[in-house]
Amino acid sequence: MKKAAIILLILALAAAAGAGYLYLTCRVAVRAVSVTTMEASAQPEQFDRLRRQMENDAVTGILYSAADLSDASRYQFVTYHVTLSNTSFVDADSVEILLSPAAGSLTQQGDVLLLPMGETEKLPARSTREFTVTLLTGINMHTVRRLTVHWYMWGQPFSLETQSSQNR
Repeated sequence: MKKAAIILLILALAAAAGAGYLYLTCRVAVRAVSVTTMEASAQPEQFDRLRRQMENDAVTGILYSAADLSDASRYQFVTYHVTLSNTSFVDADSVEILLSPAAGSLTQQGDVLLLPMGETEKLPARSTREFTVTLLTGINMHTVRRLTVHWYMWGQPFSLETQSSQNR
């Protein structure tokens, strides 16, 4: 009986240590952030779709400020390519990337923000994936932004912040 109790205690401690290890290694890391810019006049379909959405108060994504979008040459699309790596043995659920807007930022759209209602973006265990976030902003605005990445593991919220570099 004493041997059985010792064996069960050792198994319980091993299970607790394993669960603790999994919890403490729940990490998502930003591996790379790159930025590309394109004048809105070079993407007329996307610009027109966004203009119609703003006119109808039906913007898909985040609307930072409303503006007169009559002239596409005054705006640019800035796309942030964020490579995330999940080094743990647990999937990261509800991954979301938010940009800190600057004066002149109008909208934010991206992988996560364009999903159908009720669906969430996942980053599978032990994987690396690129997410994109596109910002509509004034043509002469800089591209440096603070990016905040949010996700859930084990039902607990986690987040980290990073900063993009200047594109030009």
